Amino acid sequence: MKINFNQQILDWEGQPILDKKTVEVQGKPVEVEFPLTLKRVALNSLGAIFQDEQNLTGEEKMKRFKIGMNISNAKDGVVDIESQDIADLKKVVAKMYSTVVVGYAWNMLETPMEVVK
Repeated sequence: MKINFNQQILDWEGQPILDKKTVEVQGKPVEVEFPLTLKRVALNSLGAIFQDEQNLTGEEKMKRFKIGMNISNAKDGVVDIESQDIADLKKVVAKMYSTVVVGYAWNMLETPMEVVK
């Protein structure tokens, strides 16, 4: 199914949740804010190793890497993703994020894009 990973994650009031990252501007680190997206949530979750996964196999890490690369390389954020990959992604998102982020992310992952004919 096709999912748009550029969708923004919202807070309880429907406002975009802001994420932060540090970038270099004129040789100095500057913290910038930007809307949290499903893409960022997915990639952060896929790249994490959780306390209950200390013995995660190389095969499982490679599977997560491939899902992450498909999301990262997607043109316009749209990924044709298998249902098992969505299930795996939902599992790690639930381990990493708060209730509101999980709620929005799961709804987005369960709602395919409409096909325009």
